[in-house]
Amino acid sequence: MLNKFIRFCKLKNLATSTIQSYTSILKNVFDVENKSHMEIIRKIRSTSLEASSQDLYRRVYCLFLRYTNQMDKYKHTKLLKLKQRKIAFKPVIKKENIYNLTAFEYDERRSSIFYKLVIRFMFESGVRFGELESLQFNGTHLFVKGKGNKIRQILYNPETIKIIQHFNFDLTKSKRASLIKYIKQIFGQDYAAHSLRRSFATHMLKAGAMPKMVQLQMGHANIETTFHYLQIDEQESTQQYNRFMLASNA
Repeated sequence: MLNKFIRFCKLKNLATSTIQSYTSILKNVFDVENKSHMEIIRKIRSTSLEASSQDLYRRVYCLFLRYTNQMDKYKHTKLLKLKQRKIAFKPVIKKENIYNLTAFEYDERRSSIFYKLVIRFMFESGVRFGELESLQFNGTHLFVKGKGNKIRQILYNPETIKIIQHFNFDLTKSKRASLIKYIKQIFGQDYAAHSLRRSFATHMLKAGAMPKMVQLQMGHANIETTFHYLQIDEQESTQQYNRFMLASNA
């Protein structure tokens, strides 16, 4: 049953890294085909786990239970009381910083230029990291295959694409791994490929873009998911608080 679930995830066009994570949790952590439901529950509720890990384990197990139609176990798992996740500021990158840190000279290594351009494209379009493998042009229109194999048209910066097309836009497994490392190299260890998608949503919404447009661009089924991506950093939050709460009434 586990293999069928993994094949289902592949058919749903989930990112390779996501499928690998699901497989590891269900097979190596839970041993889902051999352990009882209560044994798996105890692993999910283990006090040695961080709140984020507990939440991830529950979500993965619930997906498996829904797929295998074990609805009583699914409902039980959904109602588990877990550790409360700490509310933290998620890192976003400002537009000017992205362009400054991805500036390049044509005498640089081709791989360096390529990764910088892909980073710009990811920020400018808001695509998921896994969607980079499914880019398809139809004339001047660009389409990607998102979650659930849903095809959507995305908007893009023609200047960035024009330069990228001088390269072989074939993101092999090794190139994807190198791109992830490169993102951390230029932005810092707290940043990942998904930070660019979060930064896209934050920049667009704060700049006044229509939320529906951002939702369609990102491929979200619900507008609530799009607003969840909107972030402000700790410094900006402090400035807002000081302005509206601590400023003199005079």
